[in-house]
Amino acid sequence: MYALAWPAPPHEPLAGTAPSEAAPLPSPLSTALAEARRACTDLQDSRFRQDVEALLDTASACLGPPPHPSRPPRPNRHKTATGLQDSPLKTRRTAAWAALDRVYALAWPDMPKVLPSTLPLAPTTTNPASLWPFLLTHLGPPTTGALGACLVEGPSLTPACEAILDRAIHEPTGTAYKEVKLEVAASSKHRRIRRPTDAETAVKIALRDRLAALGLQANMRDVAAPVEEGEDSQALASLTVFMRSLPGCGKQKTHVDRANKDDPEALTDLPLGSVPLSVIWAIEDGTTILVHGKRYEVPRNHLLIFRGDLCHAGDEYQRRNTRIHAYLDLADGRFISPWTTFCSAA
Repeated sequence: MYALAWPAPPHEPLAGTAPSEAAPLPSPLSTALAEARRACTDLQDSRFRQDVEALLDTASACLGPPPHPSRPPRPNRHKTATGLQDSPLKTRRTAAWAALDRVYALAWPDMPKVLPSTLPLAPTTTNPASLWPFLLTHLGPPTTGALGACLVEGPSLTPACEAILDRAIHEPTGTAYKEVKLEVAASSKHRRIRRPTDAETAVKIALRDRLAALGLQANMRDVAAPVEEGEDSQALASLTVFMRSLPGCGKQKTHVDRANKDDPEALTDLPLGSVPLSVIWAIEDGTTILVHGKRYEVPRNHLLIFRGDLCHAGDEYQRRNTRIHAYLDLADGRFISPWTTFCSAA
């Protein structure tokens, strides 16, 4: 009652002071940057700390108006943290990596936005051979109503394989990467490939063994005998490459990987086991593909397996992305030269 009868007088600011204004709330990026810098203070003075602090300085520029700096590559995660023996140093560096990941996700968000992947995902099982019915269903010919693509978990990685993939993700593009010399690349200078080196054979073998466990006996001839430059184009049937998209990479034209130039529909009625396949192995987050005009995400360390006659296209990327692409001949299948054929919806 007193509050209503004798309301308190309005607050008057002290003489010589301006009315206070609510301080603006910090942005998620500024908060993440502050947390990352605090994590850096726990690191001993080292090249790793200097590299992380330099990356944070670059990310800080994204707090201002555009144009913003492009997303820089990060240090080798395996070499600087995950590959270390358990110790306080590893704990501190792992915390710094987690803070840096949050900064990157806010400063350089993946674009364009991707739809939750509705591609068929194989169930987790300790008996990979039991997945054959799943593969038969989803990799069947279009006449059965199958999509012609599915996801399965990737290979179990040894520390050596993890180190190879980590280096591949963070290495400079350099001269080892060649422009894609196919018409399907809308901007070939932004989409590049390179062959795995002899030192990276373990990754190809891990992929081959994983596919073999699924019942897909891949005739990946380059595992045992690398294909030399200038060799007959049929060698592309077993080609395994690191494929990299640079920031600004545009979409490809919709195409199929494997079709007979003289009979583009030769694969249409062939069942699994008699049709060539393609595989995309996502070795980092943010890997996407366009299938029948829809964008799907391939989760990290998953394999997208699809028929050679599936209409698809490489997606556009606003940040660098590295993945592994392979063409597969099945041991009991017939060979069809990998002529790129554009789809009518391209």
